Amino acid sequence: ALAALLFGLPFYYAFALPILPGRSTNLVELGVLIGLGSALLHWLLLRLANRASFQGLPIAPIALLAVLASWALISATAAEYSAEALREWRTVFLASTLFAGALWLTLVTTQNRDADLWLLLIGWLTGALLFAVLSLALYRTDLVAFEAEGVRRLRGFYGSPNNLALYLDRVLPVTLALALFSARRSIRLILALITAPLIVAFLLTFSKGGLL
Repeated sequence: ALAALLFGLPFYYAFALPILPGRSTNLVELGVLIGLGSALLHWLLLRLANRASFQGLPIAPIALLAVLASWALISATAAEYSAEALREWRTVFLASTLFAGALWLTLVTTQNRDADLWLLLIGWLTGALLFAVLSLALYRTDLVAFEAEGVRRLRGFYGSPNNLALYLDRVLPVTLALALFSARRSIRLILALITAPLIVAFLLTFSKGGLL
């Protein structure tokens, strides 16, 4: 569930999930709740089978996130436009904290942490690769790019090229590190092939902040 959520992250702004006629829900928030529910169910089943054991992972980062989210909630409730502020708090702070909690719970109860980490990584990088390839394939259309300041800037399915650059800023360091320093040559080759379209898409955003 968490790997599927990581796969769908870059499509968050462009695609909503229909639930009823005329009604849709947020891809990330629904994915976070499903992931957290799955992690809790897995832990509960392990407890019922007397197999629950927590492998050492510090909980301090999750606790700090919870404190930060609580502090942000105080600010949101005091805002002049409280409805908008609470929506931003829910999507930025609460969803992030719940997702981090789901990741922590998954990785401390897993029977094979290395395999699960690779599954999460593959989900994340596959989503980024698909997003970049689709964006590059549609680069000449106004659907994913526009002319500005004498260049054609790629925005993908985001509202702005800077949004796309912000997302790729998170993915590229991971793919580059794996492509350069993985112990196995086959992994280095696969990651190099994944990194290439990500770099092209990143450069075509012409985002000054991203390039800096």
